[in-house]
Amino acid sequence: MAKSEELVIFCGGGQTNRLALPTIEVVNKLRPGETPLNFSHINFGRYGGDRESDDRFESPSQIEGKHVIFFINTHKAHLVMQVLQFVWSMKNQYNAKSVTVVMPFMGYRRQDHPEKFEEIHRHLWLVQNLKQNGTDFLIMCDPHSEQNIKNCQKVGLAYKVVDPTQVYAAALNQVIMGAKTRGQKILIDTPDWGSLPRAVRLAKATKATLILGAKKRDYTGEVDTNQSLSSAQVEQIESIARENQIEIVYEPTAITNLIQDAIIIMREDELDTGRTASKRGHWLRSCGAAEIHMAVTHMVCSDGWKRQVFDNTPFTTIFGGTTIYRPYENRTGGLVKDVDMSVPIAHILAQVINEL
Repeated sequence: MAKSEELVIFCGGGQTNRLALPTIEVVNKLRPGETPLNFSHINFGRYGGDRESDDRFESPSQIEGKHVIFFINTHKAHLVMQVLQFVWSMKNQYNAKSVTVVMPFMGYRRQDHPEKFEEIHRHLWLVQNLKQNGTDFLIMCDPHSEQNIKNCQKVGLAYKVVDPTQVYAAALNQVIMGAKTRGQKILIDTPDWGSLPRAVRLAKATKATLILGAKKRDYTGEVDTNQSLSSAQVEQIESIARENQIEIVYEPTAITNLIQDAIIIMREDELDTGRTASKRGHWLRSCGAAEIHMAVTHMVCSDGWKRQVFDNTPFTTIFGGTTIYRPYENRTGGLVKDVDMSVPIAHILAQVINEL
């Protein structure tokens, strides 16, 4: 286990500090007897004329020979460049012993389709550059797909995944207990194949039935929600259901019959424009759903998301993770309830520190 004096901790831009600070507070509690960890400072800035980055470590000499923990999200393009430059400098200029990047939200997470020849495989590009620039370990929260993990494996980048299932199960406890008291069905809804693993974990944790939709995003970004499952997918679904001892319903007529007067918990990894989730929610309402609650890990909140989610909203409540800080302008007056991601991230980070 690395001692506190062997560690240096930094936080990048994009208001990642809003999550990093409580995460380190939890890590300190998980390391009794150790000196509390604190953040070292980065001076962020730009040159006046050409506006090039002038971000600098306040005390770069403290990095040499140390294990560096670096928090940053990459939900904006300039933050991708920031993480690559900082990691490169930590490892190659200032001689860090190791660099662990804590990236709650990873950019280009959806551009991870090697089968799409017309699309640049930007997620693979990102993890390859993280590795080549000096990242030794990557911590990511609720990856978009199995391909995100495969890409890390392909480039030899060591990683750990933060699974937020238990914090969502706890946040949803009141909804679930209320449904059980009223004798209503509880259904975990996954609108696509990619969200199936996270929905399976939540269904198992809450002992609920899972309903599986099928959608496909084309190269224009448009989503077709009327996709059919292949026979291979059906076999895989049945295998997953047996292995996890849950019920998974995927036949459209059976799903429609189940939804009437049910409490639906839609499990998604991110809320971006909200268009697809809202479309799915309205369909569930048309089938007679009594309540629809969304459990979403990453509140990306792209321009226009409130028009999709607020205007004639199908949702009773949205339980949104705090991986990306929502400033005042993205607050909702109560429709979105924060689900704190600091505790599950802290537990994984503490594991990594113990292995250094």
